[in-house]
Amino acid sequence: MATASGPSTRGVPHLARTISLVGAIPFAAGAALLWIGAIGGLTGEFVSVALKGYSAVILSFLGGVHWGLALSAADPGARNRELLFSIVPALVGWVAILFVPKVALMVLAIAFLLQGLFDTWIALKDHAPGWYARLRAELTAIVCVLLLIAWAAI
Repeated sequence: MATASGPSTRGVPHLARTISLVGAIPFAAGAALLWIGAIGGLTGEFVSVALKGYSAVILSFLGGVHWGLALSAADPGARNRELLFSIVPALVGWVAILFVPKVALMVLAIAFLLQGLFDTWIALKDHAPGWYARLRAELTAIVCVLLLIAWAAI
């Protein structure tokens, strides 16, 4: 995790990066299909529902990471912070799927951005492996761009 010069952000494990990028495929597919629908006159209702649902699931997963960090936190303050923040992404995702697609996709993009910033901060504070900061920054950028592309297609 940390070195004499601070947390390491290099060396994202290959498997972690690979499965994370595979997990981004539904975001890319959703954005592409919404554009195809917008161009070809096809309905994007099914695609937007699927993209909203997948986004909520992934936000919940990201919150679960903080539950895991809480399990190993020695400091009660850090443990409580992780526990409190572990539920926020799931609640935001759940509320977002109730909105119309245009609003939902923007809310989800903002939620992913904020979650990514928080996750990066936690890793840089040495509460998670340093490589997690780099991975989360990369994936946050990818997911936010794809959600904004989908948003623009609606």
